[in-house]
Formats: sequence, structure tokens, C-alpha cells
Amino acid sequence: MYSFRVNRSSFLDVLGVGSSLSPLKSVLPILEYVCISLDSVNSSMVVSSSDGESFIRRRMLLDGVIDTSFFFCVIAHSLLRALSSLRDDEIECVYDANDNSFILRHSKGEIVCPTLNSDEMPSVPSRDVLSGMSVSLPCSLLRDWCGVGMAFASNDTLRPILNGLFIECDSERGMVSCCASDGHRLFHDSVHVDNLDNTFSFLIPRSALSLLPSILGKYEHCVVEVSRNALTFKCPDLRYIVRSVDGTYPPYRNIIPT
Repeated sequence: MYSFRVNRSSFLDVLGVGSSLSPLKSVLPILEYVCISLDSVNSSMVVSSSDGESFIRRRMLLDGVIDTSFFFCVIAHSLLRALSSLRDDEIECVYDANDNSFILRHSKGEIVCPTLNSDEMPSVPSRDVLSGMSVSLPCSLLRDWCGVGMAFASNDTLRPILNGLFIECDSERGMVSCCASDGHRLFHDSVHVDNLDNTFSFLIPRSALSLLPSILGKYEHCVVEVSRNALTFKCPDLRYIVRSVDGTYPPYRNIIPT
């Protein structure tokens, strides 16, 4: 058995973000689970989930010492309901690998949740980050752009390149621009950004546009790293990885009045 103590409110906060990709029901039952990892070196806990195409994880520091690193999977929404039903500020968490159970011990008893081996979780998309292909943006700006992008981006499955928010980073001008269009309407905006090392572009897919505003709520800045097949959104204790969309975005600047 492995045990640790945790603040219930902090656990709920981390679990709420870390389980963002876990559906209530899925044709792949493992996607209904979150992976909980305990790190004895940093005395921290990481909660992560995946929908098969993207991956999210949220880290929190623990007050006590953890003797051994371990990890397991538990049904996300069952654990959320269990934690929400408790009223204790501090709870003891116990993982029993032999009985495949995660136990929440509180002042009035305990709640037992079944677990699975975390080896069944989908693998994280490989990230061969391209040198210099990253940009730091204010989270408030990203939230605004995502909201507008959801309104203007296409839903056409035949043209997936239009189903998202297109971002261009121009190191010569020190500008970052965004565009979203469904082929009939177009939104465009630009801001000045310091320390751009390269000129590059990427597309934030619609699935990420709907999630980013909620998970970026507590942060001031977010670093977006671009690799050959994935985007990584990085905040101090948060990582959100989403697969890139193949294709070339249409030359939208040709129709913008000068």
C-alpha cells in the first residue's frame, strides 16, 4: 500500500483540469480514467488524461514526504464525485496495488474507487520540438482569440485546415497574427510580441479552442511549442499537448483590405 495526504480543495482543482479530456462514456473505457502519478523526488502529484488525440496533465506539490514513486488510473468522474461529497479539508489517500483500489479516508469513513494499470493509457504524442519554434502569449489574449475562433472557424470535416485558429509568428516584424474563417466570414487580429526568434505558423484545432479558455484561467502567460506533429501549451504546472492538423492554410491576406 502507498499513502499520502492532500488538501481536498487543491486535489479537486487539479483533478478538474487534469480530467478535462475524460468523457463520461467512451468506446474505449480507458479514456474515462485519469492517470495519477506520485513523484517522491519532487513530492508532487500529477493528474493526466487523454482523449486519444490530445493529452493534458496538471501538477501540484504535496506538503508531506512521499517514500516511493507510483502511479495508477482511476475513473475520472467517479473520483470527482467522491471528492466533491467530502467536507474534510485534509484527506488521506491510499493506493492498494494488490486490491486494485484507491481509497479516500476521511473523518466519517472511507470511499473506495477501483483502479487500472496505467500502462493501458494512450501514449503522449511524440514531440520533436523544432528549434526556436515557440512563442509566449498572454493567456488573456489566447482566451479572447479562442472565443472568437470558435465563432468564425469552420465545422466542415472535408476542409479540416479551416476547423481552427491559424497563428502566424513573424520575427522580422515582431508580430503575432491570428485568423479564423469558415470560407464566408473572416476574423483577423495582430499583436506585437518581443523575443520572436523565428518566423513560423501553426493551427490550433477546434477541440483545443473549446478547452483552452477554461484551463488557462489562472495563468498570466502560456508558451506554445511547435513540433512536427503536435502543439504543446505550457504553463508553470500545466501541459496540454494536441496533435497538429496537416495542410496549408489558405492565403487569407489576399482578401484583407490594405
